[in-house]
Amino acid sequence: MSSPSDAPATPAARLIARLSFPWRQMVRRGVERVLARQGVESLGQSIRVLPRRTPYDAWLARAKADTPVFEGLVIQDVRTQALQPWPVMGDGVKGLYLRLSDCQMTDAYVLELPPHVKTDPRRHMFETGLYFFGGPGHTILQQQGKP
Repeated sequence: MSSPSDAPATPAARLIARLSFPWRQMVRRGVERVLARQGVESLGQSIRVLPRRTPYDAWLARAKADTPVFEGLVIQDVRTQALQPWPVMGDGVKGLYLRLSDCQMTDAYVLELPPHVKTDPRRHMFETGLYFFGGPGHTILQQQGKP
C-alpha cells in the first residue's frame, strides 16, 4: 500500500501515474523531449532549468579570446593545474578562469604572480572571496575613489 507521500504532487503527474505502464513511459518520454528543447533537464522526480544564451554566456564567449578557461566538474588540486599567460590580468600574470559545471554562481579564477608583479586593478559587481596558496606578498582592497 502506498503512503500519501508517495503520491505525485501535481495534477499532471497524478494523471500520468494513472496511465498504464507503456502509456506512462511514452508520455514521460514525450514530456522530457519537449522540456529538453526548452533547456530543462529532468533529474528523477524534479527538473532543472538550464540557462541558455544568457548575458553571461555572451560575455564568456567574448572573453575566451584572451582568457584561459577550464570548464568541468572537478579540479583535484588547483595548485597543480597548468596555468597560462593572462595578459588582461597584468604583465607576467599566469592564470586560469574556472567555469565549474555550467554553474554561473561558483565561477572562480586562479592566478600566479611572479615576484614584484601585480595585477591590474579589478572591479567586482558582486562579492569576492580570496584564497592564498602560499608565497610572500600583500593584497590591497580599495573602493574606487577612496584611499
